[in-house]
Amino acid sequence: MENMKNTNLQNSQRESDSNKDSELFAWLNILQQNSVAEITNPDLVFKAASISKTSNTPLPLILTLCPAVFNLNFPTQKGQTRELVPIDPNNLRVKSLFEEIFGFQILLKDTIGLNIELFLIFGDLLESGSEKMITNSNEIGTISQTSIKSMREIIINLDQNSNGLFQKMGIMAPKIRLQSGISQQGGKIHLNREQMINQFKVAILDPNSDHFALWSKHLKLARKDAKFTETSWQGQKSAETIWDRMRFLIAELTTDGIFLPEMIKHLNRNVVAEPIFLASSTRDATLKMEADCFSSESPRALIPAFRNIGKWLESPESSPWIDILRNV
Repeated sequence: MENMKNTNLQNSQRESDSNKDSELFAWLNILQQNSVAEITNPDLVFKAASISKTSNTPLPLILTLCPAVFNLNFPTQKGQTRELVPIDPNNLRVKSLFEEIFGFQILLKDTIGLNIELFLIFGDLLESGSEKMITNSNEIGTISQTSIKSMREIIINLDQNSNGLFQKMGIMAPKIRLQSGISQQGGKIHLNREQMINQFKVAILDPNSDHFALWSKHLKLARKDAKFTETSWQGQKSAETIWDRMRFLIAELTTDGIFLPEMIKHLNRNVVAEPIFLASSTRDATLKMEADCFSSESPRALIPAFRNIGKWLESPESSPWIDILRNV
């Protein structure tokens, strides 16, 4: 009789695991269909969702947002071509991004009963030499604070306009953090973000290193990218600027692939699964760079889910995630 009970329990457990896996695969399939490009390491997405489901904890996600930038019609006397602009609470593209985020959450909640713990990191740490490209880089602190305040206002407005939907479904609001604030706390877990970036910048210069190969790969991709015009490679100064900027970006993204997941787990001890990155761009070259850098030291999952990422001063785009939100 005891053996029969154990067999029944085992069969019940297998059936439960099979149902859970089916739900996860169904969600992952819809996730891929709604994303703008291939998911990087989808097996890690599945694993994180499975762990979150078993532990009944939110799925941890990381999304880094860049400041709004206005491209000048003509370079300044210093050769600067861009200007930082605060995000306005009436910015329709940013509003659309948060609608996508909430649609993403609703799908996850409906398919496998999970919520997400979303950390939005606002990039207020500009790269070295940014003052040569941006007219008002010294104002990044004020602009970042204003932008975050606007984002929180947008979230509140969406919440109020949902007729209590988010409360009924237990949808959690994203946690918005300044990149500088997160970086300052790195010492608590013996990680120094700036030091790590500098170490990778040095490693990139070694022709025998994997990081050099990564740098070389993305320099070649940048060379083929229409955003970098032919003339950018004809002059020594402009070409060197691209070389240095690409080296910084590779080092920064590689660092954040290590640093941010560990910081998220430190900031919220209830995070059980390994955090998943959401892509911070829709441009093919940038998506490839993020995917490569986040996996250069250890495999990380990257989901290129949203259409309204970046390009904050442009018009919003339609999205299946927004359709999910509006059809609830």
